Amino acid sequence: MNAGRCKGSFKRKPLAVAIALLVVAPGIALSEPLFQVPLYGNADMTRYETNNVELGIGYNDVSGDAYKFGEFSGLYKSDPFAIGNFNWATRDLGTGGFGNAWGWNLGLPSRQLGGAFGTQGKWDVNAHFQQITHYQTDSTRFVHQGLGSGNLTLPAGFAGISAGNSQPPANVTAINNYLDNGYGIKVDRDFLKIGGGYAFGGSWELTGKYDYQKREGANLIGAVMGSNGGNPRAALVPAPVNDNTQQFDIGLRYTSDVAQFNISYWYSKYSNDESTLTWQNPFANQTGLWQAGSGVGFPTGFGRMSLAPDNDFQQVQATGAYNFTPTTRLTGTFSYGVGRQDQAYDPYTINVAPLVTPGLLVPRALPQGSLDGKLENTLVDLTLTTRPIARLNLRLNYHYNDHANKTPENQYLYVGGDVVNQPVVPPGQSPNQVASGAIRVNLPPGTTENKFTVDTDYPIARGTSLRGWYTYLKTDYSVGADELRYDTNVNTLGVELRSRANQLVSGYVKYQYDQRRGSDFDQNRPYDASYTPAQVAASPFDNLPTLRQYYVADYDQNGIKANASVTPSGPVTFSLQANWYERKYRGPDCGGPNDQVLPPPAVMPSQCQGLQNQTGQSYTLDAQYVPMEAVNLYAFYTWSQLEQNQDGRSYSGGANQAAQSTDTNRNWSINTQSADNAVGIGGKYAPADKPYDVGFQYLYSAGVTSTSPLAAAGLTNVTTGAVGASAVPDVKNTLNSFQLFGKYKYSKNLLFRANYWYQHLRADNWAYDNATPTSSNNVLLNGQQTPNYTANVFGISFAYTNW
Repeated sequence: MNAGRCKGSFKRKPLAVAIALLVVAPGIALSEPLFQVPLYGNADMTRYETNNVELGIGYNDVSGDAYKFGEFSGLYKSDPFAIGNFNWATRDLGTGGFGNAWGWNLGLPSRQLGGAFGTQGKWDVNAHFQQITHYQTDSTRFVHQGLGSGNLTLPAGFAGISAGNSQPPANVTAINNYLDNGYGIKVDRDFLKIGGGYAFGGSWELTGKYDYQKREGANLIGAVMGSNGGNPRAALVPAPVNDNTQQFDIGLRYTSDVAQFNISYWYSKYSNDESTLTWQNPFANQTGLWQAGSGVGFPTGFGRMSLAPDNDFQQVQATGAYNFTPTTRLTGTFSYGVGRQDQAYDPYTINVAPLVTPGLLVPRALPQGSLDGKLENTLVDLTLTTRPIARLNLRLNYHYNDHANKTPENQYLYVGGDVVNQPVVPPGQSPNQVASGAIRVNLPPGTTENKFTVDTDYPIARGTSLRGWYTYLKTDYSVGADELRYDTNVNTLGVELRSRANQLVSGYVKYQYDQRRGSDFDQNRPYDASYTPAQVAASPFDNLPTLRQYYVADYDQNGIKANASVTPSGPVTFSLQANWYERKYRGPDCGGPNDQVLPPPAVMPSQCQGLQNQTGQSYTLDAQYVPMEAVNLYAFYTWSQLEQNQDGRSYSGGANQAAQSTDTNRNWSINTQSADNAVGIGGKYAPADKPYDVGFQYLYSAGVTSTSPLAAAGLTNVTTGAVGASAVPDVKNTLNSFQLFGKYKYSKNLLFRANYWYQHLRADNWAYDNATPTSSNNVLLNGQQTPNYTANVFGISFAYTNW
């Protein structure tokens, strides 16, 4: 679906301002995450410009995945709810004093309260409180107890999940007897913002702000047992969310006719009350994967992972601007920030005596007590806007951003997934002499960016202007010897022709070309720097040497945007928008000297792996018809498509790595194509001489994602066992939404309003559908399905206004 386009279409229409349902919170997400209803973008659901108090009652009738329907609004169950909104504002024109207090959606979990008071030009204070709950799913089923806490245990009598690779496990019935229903995965957020300012007189002002965010709830996470090169076991479980973020901001501002200046200091601190997640292992011991005789399997073994660590960040920033002449202005920003994270490490594993007997062997301690993480960020941004000659506008910008990672490098001897002993370092040897994938050095990444932009426009005829721009971005990676590339550079060249030929026709067409290049690409640099020399000698690479990661790979991109608006007659307006781009990834030197990491006679084929190309396009036609002053009708249609292709080669490790990784008969490719259609129609009747108005809107949106894998002769089909193309089911979603609304003005101050909203979502996703908690013996799933629902929402309210 083209979500942004749908949302934008509604926001531009006068209709959308009048039809907002009182029962819906701003930003409510419906259907797939990319889609949002047109009510987004204006928090005041009352739509009354004057002082008002609005009270009413609504009823939500929803069947199916109610959590998805009420994902952010709080309409996640079938029951009545209160409608409550108010707005009060006052201003003293004589003294400049003002006051404003407001509250929105007070009968729902998405409520907001706020206010601002002060004297214009002298002082002001403001406060804002908001609650948002992200309802994710309540269709999950779990074996573990203690859900929502940091310690998950198995119920008494649970006999464990059988060993072996049978799909599903052999003891499905016994497992199902212990699956618990009804635990909802959601995260509650509370926001509090307090701010204000004081003018000293003249041109100086002091400002301050305090922001506080509290989160409570749970998110789904994979609790893994075992990661030593075999196929580990895992369970999807809720990880607790119980944290808060505080931010302070104080600034001093100077303003005059020719100069503006502001210096500020920010400090933020993140605190997590849940530092770890521990879970009891529900799987029986797996021969060859877990340490024999260690007790790490069911029922004595445990797994543990660290959750987000406490950290803080502080920054000093100065911004300023100076007008040299009426047509020449210089603006600049300088900031320096430092982030730190030094929360104490947990031990390598929880599975040691006395919790687990005999437990795992961990003879070597951690290299230090914490990560001692430190990030320093320095930013400089300068922009000069000028008009060197008549009608020629010129903008020059320089942007510097240095992201310096001062976190120390250390060598860690990991305990693989809490199920195997720490790698053994023989007496007289160092860890670098041991071939083990569990001995690693952390590589703190850092970047330095230098960007230059020239942007100019010039009128070439009456109502027609030509604009052109060029940008050069250079990114240096440190330490370059540990990165895929030492540096990259992106050149961007663009041109735009904009015209308002007459009062009936206007539009623009824009073309932009982007090109990324850089230093030599070496897939093995980070691998060699992170693993021991002995491990590199035993297994020369991790990822395929000819793999080009898209985020640093070379590419060429062409993009075109166009818009035309036509008003053939007074009551009719329509516009057409088009957007197309194509990005093609390229080498350099896939299969070149840097990629020949295997000993002869093995040779890496000259063939780039990874993302090959992307093509995106969208087209929108919308129209508005106003046949008379009281009637407003509109409609729009959007079609969008995104297609991408990826190539790879299947290979295993050990003795087969060399032969398989160079065998082009083991190549595979995947083509993914997503297409979306959205249609909307609506209308409003609001006669000026009548005390009422009515309206409607209907939205239809449908999206399909098709995936076409293709396996070469050396591979078998995943779904059929034969060589060739695999049949992967399409992912589909269809949304129908209808709204009917009306308002009646009983008197000068009293208004009544009624709303009805119907919405139906139908989605199919093979990754979720028909997957039960016990579908796999390797992963204990939670039974979550693709969301489908039908909802009917009614609301009626009265408002006292204009006092």
